[in-house]
Amino acid sequence: MSNQLNYVNYDQDDLVAALIDLLKVTDAWKDTYESSTGQMLIEFHAAIGNLILYYVERRAEEMYISTARHKSSVLNLVKLINYTPRRRVSATGSLTFTIDIVQTKIVHIPKYTECQTVDGYK
Repeated sequence: MSNQLNYVNYDQDDLVAALIDLLKVTDAWKDTYESSTGQMLIEFHAAIGNLILYYVERRAEEMYISTARHKSSVLNLVKLINYTPRRRVSATGSLTFTIDIVQTKIVHIPKYTECQTVDGYK
């Protein structure tokens, strides 16, 4: 099963054809020739409609957890069932370094120094 929702399966040509069919019903608009200004207006309105339908489909995808792409959408969906996801927490701990020779200066430990337990666990 595909995770793509298809609420609106329109493309530019389908929208132009649908608008022309709607305009044929009325007697007020007769300018549907390919090279006319009316055809340009029809194609412009179809392009705007296509853009709106694209965003409607994207918002519809965010309504389902299996198709949601934004983290905020998933968090809002699980909030509906009173689920609070646990946030990632970094590991913490304390280390004690032992130096055999007495130092009179500050000892710098470089970043990302690998440490291990007495038993050899990293």
